[in-house]
Amino acid sequence: MAIWTSGDGLAWSSPIELPVRPGEIPRPANSAAVLAGTVVVGGAVGTGDRVNAALWVAADGGAFERIPDLASSADASVRILRRVDSGLVALGSQAYMEYSGFRAWYSSDGRSWAPAAPESSDEPTPYGVVLADDGIVAWGPTCGVCPPETAFWRSAVGETWTEPHREIDGAFAYVTTIGVAETGLLAFGTIGIDPPAPAAWFSAKGTAAWEPMEPPPQPDRTSIRSHLAVGGGAVLAGTTLVGDRRTGLVWFSRPGEVDWRLTATLADFTVIGLRQDPVRPERILLVGQSGVEQPTLAIWSGSVDWIP
Repeated sequence: MAIWTSGDGLAWSSPIELPVRPGEIPRPANSAAVLAGTVVVGGAVGTGDRVNAALWVAADGGAFERIPDLASSADASVRILRRVDSGLVALGSQAYMEYSGFRAWYSSDGRSWAPAAPESSDEPTPYGVVLADDGIVAWGPTCGVCPPETAFWRSAVGETWTEPHREIDGAFAYVTTIGVAETGLLAFGTIGIDPPAPAAWFSAKGTAAWEPMEPPPQPDRTSIRSHLAVGGGAVLAGTTLVGDRRTGLVWFSRPGEVDWRLTATLADFTVIGLRQDPVRPERILLVGQSGVEQPTLAIWSGSVDWIP
């Protein structure tokens, strides 16, 4: 198992092998986070027919070390690592069912980790996590092989978590992504089985209940995949499906405005995500797949004129 590091996203290091114990088979590292110069990488390792969650840590550019004796690691895998106000949160699932089980760990320094929730094999699996003004919200699908709904977990600082709850009304209400805005949280998803309608939008003040909101005009069968808050405004990207052809869509909302404007339409493009250029903050990168028969990775760039 190897990782690469970069200071600017352009020049990358040689592969860095993460240490494993004798007899272990490394599994891909899924996530990474940084806390006060300490880098933590999460994933899993296999031993025979068992897979165990694993965390590695490196301080101040030093070599990576395996976190020893990680509690609640049996038959699990770390899927998400996130920096929070008071430390780091790691979320995962049981390893042999991709959409089943909930595991959580918390650390104040990146080195000492403790379970933050009871082990579960029949709960949903976390897919994403966002930081609200008054706590942390995680979400994930309730099923991987059937029409899913979305479960939500909530935590004050990451040390303990609630039971999963299905908070959005409607049969098969499924959230594809959640964004953080100046007014609170925005959730984007669908309602129904293979719905022909446009994406459904919801809003929440911090960790309060979700409320439906009126979305801007959008084509049928639109799926919102990424929300990026930038400079007081925001950029939004999604994919619409017509027949077997996919089109990427990009909207933006200027600082102080509540209206979303369609600013780009990309033929035969499937959106993966939005990122802000750390060197040129006015520059936005849109990552996705381009093409129909043999899609390839593609990156588009644009800019927002409200950042000088």
